[in-house]
Amino acid sequence: MSAPFSDRWDGKTLFAALDDAVAEYGDREAYVFEDARLTYRDVAAGATAVTRALIASGVKRGDRVAILLAGYSYWPALYFGAARAGAVIVPVNSRFKPEEVAYVLGASGATTLFLFRADARDTSYVPDVRTVVDLSAAAGEADSFAAFLRRGAAIGDAAVAAASAAVSPDDVVLIQFTSGTTALPKGAQLVHTGILRGAQYNGDRLHLSPADRFFSAQPFYHSGGSVQVMLTPLTAGATVVVQRYFDAGAALEIMERERCTCLLGHQPHWIEYLNHPTRPARVLRLTKAYILATTEVIRQVSVAFGIPLISPYGLTETSLGGTGCEIDAPEELRMTTVGRPHPGMELQIRDAERDAVVGVDEPGEILFRGWGIMKGYLNDPARTAEVIDAAGWFRTGDAGSVDAQGNLQLRSRIKDMIRVGGENVAAVEIEDLLLRHPAVKQAVLVGKRDRRLGEVGVAFVERKDGVAVEADELIAFCRERVASFKVPREVRFVDAWPILGSGKIHKAALRAQVEVPS
Repeated sequence: MSAPFSDRWDGKTLFAALDDAVAEYGDREAYVFEDARLTYRDVAAGATAVTRALIASGVKRGDRVAILLAGYSYWPALYFGAARAGAVIVPVNSRFKPEEVAYVLGASGATTLFLFRADARDTSYVPDVRTVVDLSAAAGEADSFAAFLRRGAAIGDAAVAAASAAVSPDDVVLIQFTSGTTALPKGAQLVHTGILRGAQYNGDRLHLSPADRFFSAQPFYHSGGSVQVMLTPLTAGATVVVQRYFDAGAALEIMERERCTCLLGHQPHWIEYLNHPTRPARVLRLTKAYILATTEVIRQVSVAFGIPLISPYGLTETSLGGTGCEIDAPEELRMTTVGRPHPGMELQIRDAERDAVVGVDEPGEILFRGWGIMKGYLNDPARTAEVIDAAGWFRTGDAGSVDAQGNLQLRSRIKDMIRVGGENVAAVEIEDLLLRHPAVKQAVLVGKRDRRLGEVGVAFVERKDGVAVEADELIAFCRERVASFKVPREVRFVDAWPILGSGKIHKAALRAQVEVPS
């Protein structure tokens, strides 16, 4: 098993970390939402009020509290209030259909649900939950947030202290459900110290500090939001500026108005920024950013924005712990690798067929071990055993290699390898190639079953506004630059993408489309 690891988060829970941050930063802004500006002291007071009301509602240590909510200012109080009560936070994807929401609530065993009913398309799943609080309800309504908080008026400080004293830093505090692109969503069980460290070490690589104002449109029901964004004020002292729903034009306006110095975005976010007509006129004060994108897009963003970028690598199941480059590392290193492992996280590249660790620059599956590894998937020991071995190594399902200096280079998602007539084609290679074409705004390659070759590539392409290009032109563009087996057999044009809550393009939905005649 992995060696013991010690850092500033030893013995710390989320609410203890919040208390420390209040003592250090007090009345400084911790979060800026579209509907409120919250100081550290505001967050602590709101969280304690939620803790009192949860205790009064019968919530005990280990009970699950679900939050179905976009980027509203209720999030910090609910998040830290639930943690202080000893409850387990269950963020629910607000893009889920009612059946998916019902599955998450049932699988998690949630006893309490907070939602903004005015945003919900269907709330038929709600009656199965013991306590439902509608954050959009008027104060006088029985299920309103105000009515909920009034329940806690009789709960004294001693009861709050007793509830928090029973919580261990190694307790599960977050059940983060995956997107469920290949099966029903899986609930990764994450602990207090794990997610604090995940936010800390990613922030360290970006050199986050109290001087930073960190913009995010990342939803809190995704681990990038529930771990990195939510905890950055505690781990770095930086102010987080939250956009409720992503809109590129509004995001650029918010970044300018709030004088943001850094941001986090997936490839679709950055593509929208690059192509937005108002961007050149904006006076942005950005100095650095996280970017989760292909090498080609990273290069385009670097040129357009003129700021250093890093691509952190971590997964929900690793509490976002993994690897990262330092923001002041040489540009080519930041462009082509995801850096070295975080302190206390071990990295291994293994050949699955030989079940052997490979050498320098040799490709294989990426595995991690250390403080960030989840406590397994909720109520699913079989799936847990598939990804965590007896020695504690977590199989990521991603392919990569490590250079002589210990830097990790991602090669592809193993599931994103398309097998064409016995040859492996990495989807990311062809996607990057298509992005070099001046008419292409966004591109995704998926595999389609083929009777002769087993699989062939199908490219989904979004054209830049006002720029014409035909499928034959793009296929010819690829044929001139890569081996014939890598060339997409078909190009399908799209105007809108299926998007996961994380901001990533929903490749499984595109794969499903190619099995249906176009």
